[in-house]
Amino acid sequence: MSKYPEWSDEDEEKLRRVYPTAKKVELLKSFPSRGYRGIKLHAHKIGLYKTNVIPVLLNVPPIELSYSAGFIDGEGHIGLILAREREIVKPIITCTNTNPASIRWIHERLGGNIFESKHTRADYDRLTFRLHITGREKVSAVLTALLPYLITKKDAALKVLEWLQGRKYYEKQSERDLQYYVEVRKINARRWNYDCERFTRDEAAIESSVSERVFHGARGLSDNDREPEVTD
Repeated sequence: MSKYPEWSDEDEEKLRRVYPTAKKVELLKSFPSRGYRGIKLHAHKIGLYKTNVIPVLLNVPPIELSYSAGFIDGEGHIGLILAREREIVKPIITCTNTNPASIRWIHERLGGNIFESKHTRADYDRLTFRLHITGREKVSAVLTALLPYLITKKDAALKVLEWLQGRKYYEKQSERDLQYYVEVRKINARRWNYDCERFTRDEAAIESSVSERVFHGARGLSDNDREPEVTD
């Protein structure tokens, strides 16, 4: 049983008024009997987000959210990455295309950062544009908004949201983080039909590092096992 009181209709109405613009200290003053994490989790549950996190997302019509979800289903990636520098697990949404107008359209609605890169193939000299959405609150907001419209990547989105909802805001790295990292990788690998023998070998190395709780140096994880590093 929770030590905090149930949310009343009056509490929720107050939360809807103050949450989008209120700072942490203001929220704690407005709800003195609750913790900050509980306030934020309930806000997300009823569809509230900070206006300074993804301001454009709050006004995106359903038809445009549906198109964005379809674009990410076809051209994107939803997952958890193992950042090399500090060996920490982070959530990420990406989508890639050679048409900058398509990526900018998605960016205007979902937020994030756009990066440019060139193909390494000698016979293909075109720029690639990639949208990165990172940060727990940003990824949580975007996935919650897109979830009703996602199809092929809905299972990965649900698993990432499950990890986000069960993780304390200032919690240190734990075995749970790497276990979810492995689970999300498996979901994405099944979708792309990776070579089963090689994938099983890679996952055995990752799961070994999970059981040993190796977060610095990540013995058992080669550079090929990691996702590309992403800077928030």
